[in-house]
Amino acid sequence: MWKLGIPPTLRQRLHAASTARPISDHPVEGTMSTVTSPPTQRPAKSWPAALVLSLVLGTFGADRFYLGHRWLGLAKLLTFGGLGIWWLADVVLIAFHQVHDSDGRPLC
Repeated sequence: MWKLGIPPTLRQRLHAASTARPISDHPVEGTMSTVTSPPTQRPAKSWPAALVLSLVLGTFGADRFYLGHRWLGLAKLLTFGGLGIWWLADVVLIAFHQVHDSDGRPLC
């Protein structure tokens, strides 16, 4: 039976989620889930891969997409690498290790 436009299975899941209790009373250990996993960190981006992408597909923003800068990659794609100027600047910056990934880590 539908109630307020919410399917029964979704309503059951929402109710189960709202009545969840912490696993323990300890403030650090208590979570709303029975399964915990350690935080994962993405590996650093490769400098040679970024340089090759910048040289070959840099006018299309592939280097910026690879480094995690999606909006810069999109802008570079729409302007064809800033009519070549942005492309050349990025090649130089990546070649001299002056560009970081989206998490602020240097390229390795």
